[in-house]
Amino acid sequence: MADDSLFDRLPVGVYRTTRGGRLLRANAALVRLNGYASEAELLAAVTSIGAEWYVDPQRREEFARLMARDGQVVDFVSEVHRHRTRERIWVRENAYLVRDDAGQPLHYEGTVEDITEARRSQQALAYSERRFRALTERAQVLTMVVDEATVVHYASPASRVLLGREPQALLNRPTYDWVHPEDVPRAKAEFREVVERRNSGQESVYRVLHADGSVRFIAALGLQCSDDPAVGGIVLNYRDVTEREAALHALRTRDRQFATAFMASPDALIISRLDDGTYLAVNDTFVTLSGYAREELIGRTSVEMNIWVNAGDREAFIEALRRSGRVRDYLTPFQGRTRRGLVSISAEPIEVDGVPCLLAISRDVTRAVDR
Repeated sequence: MADDSLFDRLPVGVYRTTRGGRLLRANAALVRLNGYASEAELLAAVTSIGAEWYVDPQRREEFARLMARDGQVVDFVSEVHRHRTRERIWVRENAYLVRDDAGQPLHYEGTVEDITEARRSQQALAYSERRFRALTERAQVLTMVVDEATVVHYASPASRVLLGREPQALLNRPTYDWVHPEDVPRAKAEFREVVERRNSGQESVYRVLHADGSVRFIAALGLQCSDDPAVGGIVLNYRDVTEREAALHALRTRDRQFATAFMASPDALIISRLDDGTYLAVNDTFVTLSGYAREELIGRTSVEMNIWVNAGDREAFIEALRRSGRVRDYLTPFQGRTRRGLVSISAEPIEVDGVPCLLAISRDVTRAVDR
């Protein structure tokens, strides 16, 4: 072996063994690795490396086979026992067969490096990768892992439903290949925010082109995971929101139709909060009836604007509403900026953004009553 002073100063374990598996020499690092205080103590304790050191005794047979074939072993990784405590650790061995001048095999010499921490990190990473795949491959959400150019390196099986394409068909292609052309500029800008970790964490909705020629709506959420070794890229999650977007479109259309009808009605229409009568919306007919500009009314209550002639009139009206759940043709005096009269009110309770409100229709019946 090398000079004994160097032998004992090496930071990795160094040994000499017989071909049959008896330990002949061990440096200080190998002594410590096995939990002993001295080389003599270790040599006395170990009688068979194959039976006592390797967790799987077959590893020693594999070691001997490689030595016989190649005269050396390189990066021979095994799970072994820390001899004294029987704790399991992982080591990497590099060793060679020493021969005499006549070429006859004498013994083995080699090094042992404790790689337990690295091995456990690798196992944790492998587990994390398997778990990531298992979660994404069973989900209805399409998950992709892309690089900063949006080139796909992984796609989950949900691509078959959401895009009509096999996961393998998406690999090595940029995600913009199936985003609707009109949505690509916005998608690129928002993807850059994900890359730079400036995104809000809120989903974005895009149109995508399904393989069957249809256009689908997807909600996309991105997460920068390039520094996570289990992922190694940017994770994009897509879910199909086509039905939701169709319902929202129908709702928006209905809202526009309602707003048009609301503003064009010949009757005075208002939407106000139920609890205090704050005006949220008024149509042109009510503006004309009250004599106040819309800007003067919105955000203020009917009591503040003195629309009710008597202080208790609104309370009586609300009480009638509570008794019946709705009001029909409720006659009450009213006053505007410049005139007083009599109105017939019909009202229904509604909700606006979760707030109890009132939709009221007021018709000026002053002249009818006067006649």
